[in-house]
Amino acid sequence: MSRDPALQELLDKQAIAEVVHRYCRAVDRGDIELLRTVYHPDATDERNGTLTRGNDIAPAVLGPVMANMLSTNHHIGTQTIVVDGDVSAAESYSAGNHVLSDGRRLRSLVRYVDRFERRDGEWRISRRQMILDNSEVTPAAQSVEGAPPTAARRNRDDPSYANFRF
Repeated sequence: MSRDPALQELLDKQAIAEVVHRYCRAVDRGDIELLRTVYHPDATDERNGTLTRGNDIAPAVLGPVMANMLSTNHHIGTQTIVVDGDVSAAESYSAGNHVLSDGRRLRSLVRYVDRFERRDGEWRISRRQMILDNSEVTPAAQSVEGAPPTAARRNRDDPSYANFRF
């Protein structure tokens, strides 16, 4: 069955956007298995002058995050996706708010410049370059007496995992 090309393009763009969102969720939740579903096994990821390949990408991305940050929160904004058959170019702007291990806050503005490939009907990243546009570290926030505890977790105990069990 053949789909209308315009409809197929919309479906492809949505699938690609969902991969980018899944990347953010995987990093924010510290979920290495979920992060592995974002990249093709032979993918490359370049960030901060370092090129990482294949199965080494997920631990290379998450290792420093888990070791140096108490929490991360990514927000995808402007996104440009161009699809050409089974390949796609995408640029996604991301704003990140992170709490470092010492309590300081890191705000970052990055762009993910991606090449996606559809293999066996599934879109994944085959090449990513993360470009840092701006970052700012600010002092630790003052703790507020009596502030309620957070339900957020950086593992599968986070409430969102129970929500998606259906």
